[in-house]
Amino acid sequence: MVMRAVNDKRDFYVEVMLGIVPGHSWVQKFGKNQAVATTIVPIAIGGVYQTPTTAVTLEVISDDADDAADGTGARNIILQGLDSNWDLIEEEVATNGTSASTATSNSFIRLFRCKITKSGSYANQTASSQHLEFSSSHRAF
Repeated sequence: MVMRAVNDKRDFYVEVMLGIVPGHSWVQKFGKNQAVATTIVPIAIGGVYQTPTTAVTLEVISDDADDAADGTGARNIILQGLDSNWDLIEEEVATNGTSASTATSNSFIRLFRCKITKSGSYANQTASSQHLEFSSSHRAF
């Protein structure tokens, strides 16, 4: 247990980022919305962030066949988000080119980061655009 003086000027958020506040973690999010409307809604490039109402498994699909296990583009992608209990989860998915990847074993209620972790000759880059979709309905996430 850490005891501090009442007038201690330490910044709570800095201490969370340093990992010294039990039960807390820090996720930095960034982005922009080029289609700002007059109502407040979660945003994405297209203007509305597609959040599921229940946690769902996800699949990754590319516009390019080279984003596959033996391709020159993205081979593995880590998905980071929250599960149905709003706990942090992370899962690595092997890409499958223009076909859907195997569905994630975790179910996501929110997804906030995708990162290429393994690629062919493109040094952690994709050969084309990657898309995420709900495994059950194949609707874009």
